[in-house]
Amino acid sequence: MSQRTCHLIKIIASLFLTLSIFSSSFALNDDLTKIKITSITAVNDEIPQASGITYLDGKYYVISDDKPFLFILNKRFKIIKKVNLSGRSANEKKDFEAIAITQIDGSPMVLVLASGHKAKKSLGYLYNITSGRVVDINLNKIYGYVSQQMSGIKCNIEGLAISATKVYL
Repeated sequence: MSQRTCHLIKIIASLFLTLSIFSSSFALNDDLTKIKITSITAVNDEIPQASGITYLDGKYYVISDDKPFLFILNKRFKIIKKVNLSGRSANEKKDFEAIAITQIDGSPMVLVLASGHKAKKSLGYLYNITSGRVVDINLNKIYGYVSQQMSGIKCNIEGLAISATKVYL
């Protein structure tokens, strides 16, 4: 494993180790008349189920449960690039559930996480927006640690947000 890859893994691990688990309760107002749906449009038929989306510099970065790709879309939601994160079959289900933009060594990166509820779904991918390089990350130890901290509840990531100092799952 290269020194840079080790460094990236350490950064991701340190982000996960600062994991903050939070919950809030929200009261749903029974008066839903203030919500108005103005239109319903299928954005892109090639993305069967978007499970995560993030935005940077005029581009949307989208993942799907059912595809091993990071889809890059323009402002009109047209696919301008598909990055095969796993390098495997386009039909392989990766169960990507979480996506966020972060910076590592000054480079903008897209972090994509699989759910982690099965060993083969304990993978993460870093996509360097500038270079187009993909680095895969085995998250078995980190997901195991998260499960241990949650009293043995099996890890099942469904979302991701990154602040300057923490990662929220």
